[in-house]
Amino acid sequence: MLLMARAILPRAKLMLIDEISEGLQPTMVTAVVDMLKAERRSRSMAVLLVEQNVPFAFSLADRFAVLKRGEIVARGSVSDQDARAVVETHLSI
Repeated sequence: MLLMARAILPRAKLMLIDEISEGLQPTMVTAVVDMLKAERRSRSMAVLLVEQNVPFAFSLADRFAVLKRGEIVARGSVSDQDARAVVETHLSI
């Protein structure tokens, strides 16, 4: 998937990703995280990730926002101590 995006958008400054971990084996999720981190770093690219897998999302993200019915109900930095609990509360996990 990333190789395809690289070929199509070689000068992109933003990558939009929707539920990329859905249906992936756990070992593949780790590989995808590593590839996305490398792409982001090497291309100085911003990534907008839509994802329900909180651990996966937090392994990639610097910041987060939780949308509920089209409204932002929480936002912050993933480095905050209680960030994951805030997100999980809104996702009813």
